[in-house]
Amino acid sequence: MSGRVLSDKGVQPDPKEIAAIQEMEPPRNKQELETLLGMVSCLAKFTPNVAETTRLMRSLLKKDLDSVWDCAHQTAFDNITLLIPSAGTLAYYDVKKGVTLEVDTSKHGQGDVPMCMESLSPMNQNL
Repeated sequence: MSGRVLSDKGVQPDPKEIAAIQEMEPPRNKQELETLLGMVSCLAKFTPNVAETTRLMRSLLKKDLDSVWDCAHQTAFDNITLLIPSAGTLAYYDVKKGVTLEVDTSKHGQGDVPMCMESLSPMNQNL
């Protein structure tokens, strides 16, 4: 599995991918922005609030980057480079544990995360 580290704890993003994003300079053109957003999207499942954090940068894909990169876009870039290192570990699925689906949405994005519970409640053990 490219870009992932598999261990007894679960699945984690490759630290080299995290470092590559942290070391990136702000994008100067649409191609560099697409590269950044592509790299970030590969790590989105490990990191909360990626869609909301990159919203301003994604809006530039429709425009001329040189003429509109401003302080707000720079702040979004800085925030994503700080957020990515907090990427967590995804646990392996355990059929003996229950699953809860956490869902969140806003006018700019949506997301859902299946989460394993520590154990099935007595009411759900026969499922």
